[in-house]
Amino acid sequence: MIEKNVPARISLAPWKESAVWSRRSVLLLFFSGTAFSHAQDEKYCRVCGRRIEAGEPFFAVPDRTEAICARCNQAAPRCRFCKLPTAAQAIHPYSGACPSCEAQLIHCQACGRAILGIRYSFALREGFFCPACKRNRPACFLCGAPVGDDLWRYPDDRVVCGACGERAIFDIDDIARIMEEAGAIVQSSYGLALSTAYVLRVEKLNSASATTRELRDRIFSDRSPLFGKELGLYRRVGTLSEIYLLFGLIPELLYEAAGHEYAHAWQADHNLLDAHPEWVEGFAQWAAAEVLRQKGFTAALERLERRGDSPYGTGYRQMKRLYRGNIRDLLPR
Repeated sequence: MIEKNVPARISLAPWKESAVWSRRSVLLLFFSGTAFSHAQDEKYCRVCGRRIEAGEPFFAVPDRTEAICARCNQAAPRCRFCKLPTAAQAIHPYSGACPSCEAQLIHCQACGRAILGIRYSFALREGFFCPACKRNRPACFLCGAPVGDDLWRYPDDRVVCGACGERAIFDIDDIARIMEEAGAIVQSSYGLALSTAYVLRVEKLNSASATTRELRDRIFSDRSPLFGKELGLYRRVGTLSEIYLLFGLIPELLYEAAGHEYAHAWQADHNLLDAHPEWVEGFAQWAAAEVLRQKGFTAALERLERRGDSPYGTGYRQMKRLYRGNIRDLLPR
């Protein structure tokens, strides 16, 4: 497996869309006498490569200019999909496809093999994945898809797929710019201005197994307060307002976390963090959704809206039911 070290800066690279295969019905005319022809011009068998002599019978490949000699039509193995005779060494050992059909099949983005049955997709990742990779390979911390051999391993032991690693943001200045932009979106959309300036801290994931006590007491620790799958955290210690964001996130997750924690900072300004957890987290998710919407991160927004967990997913749906066009609709009464 190839593991990449995290650089100080990284340029974003687009993900290439994989080819999608659609089955095409092929009429094998050589099964009938109408496809039986005699060579007039110089032709070579597409299977064995032998020259088909003048006057020798051959079979024309439908929709192609290729020919198959009578011997190969009888004896050569056939492609699993187009059913055309194909050289044995050219048939893919896993899919049973000829090179032409193999190129049109959907391939797993992790192992590269053709997917012949059930396939899986992930909201934040292009392409499809086979059941074996979903079952046996580690999941990318960012998109949740199985990682391929070209993976990234972060200093905090997070494993990230090659596609997400190429898009991840590590530079602290870039992270701070996104935090500021997300806050500006929430403020301009809903008028949620902060009266207390926050301190932005970019942290790695705390790889220790977090107990309930550690989570409760993390404001007194000098270690990273981010555990598990947390992408960000807001905390108020006395008059100090702090927003923590995880380094190495892909853009859509970074914008989502930034919008969410900005909303918590606003709640802290108005002494609302002790309200019901569904309102506290649902309101923050509502702000994060607006950031994703304005930035055009459609897949991430749909993923956020599909969440059904409590208090994040259930709280967001409650906000969606209450909203009638004014942010005051969402405030606790």
